[in-house]
Amino acid sequence: MSSEDPIQLLNNLVEANKGKIMEKMKNVNKVYQFQGTNLEAFYVQIKDGAVTIIKGTHPSPNLAVSISRDNLVKLIKGELDPISAFFKGLLMITKGNPMEAMDLVNILK
Repeated sequence: MSSEDPIQLLNNLVEANKGKIMEKMKNVNKVYQFQGTNLEAFYVQIKDGAVTIIKGTHPSPNLAVSISRDNLVKLIKGELDPISAFFKGLLMITKGNPMEAMDLVNILK
């Protein structure tokens, strides 16, 4: 199991790319829930370009994703392609339309 904290990695990624993300996401208002094996539940809220990562469960996310901690770390670090992960069953959409995930993919790139 990876000892790296996916929430911290995601926060670092968002902080390092803040300007680019704010421009790409300026009209996006969505919530993405993450949970899975060895993973503390958290959600990513995008509102008018601002990205907030909050521990816990959101009552009504646009998209809910189930993924293991290790695979999420790989995804955030760019070692795992999100589309390949989906088709290999490493990442599952448990609520919402998979196309909703494209805004989130833009943050990771």
